[in-house]
Amino acid sequence: MKYDITKPKAPAMPPLGKGTECIKILLSQASKDMHEPLVPMLPPLLALT
Repeated sequence: MKYDITKPKAPAMPPLGKGTECIKILLSQASKDMHEPLVPMLPPLLALT
């Protein structure tokens, strides 16, 4: 994902693709502000189960 680092606001999180239904369900329980920090943490957690 490319974006201009000179802008004060970061770009919105891109939409999740196919095969991410479980992540979408988990994110539905979190506030919108927490989506971006949580997404990188979810795949390793799901791999442990």
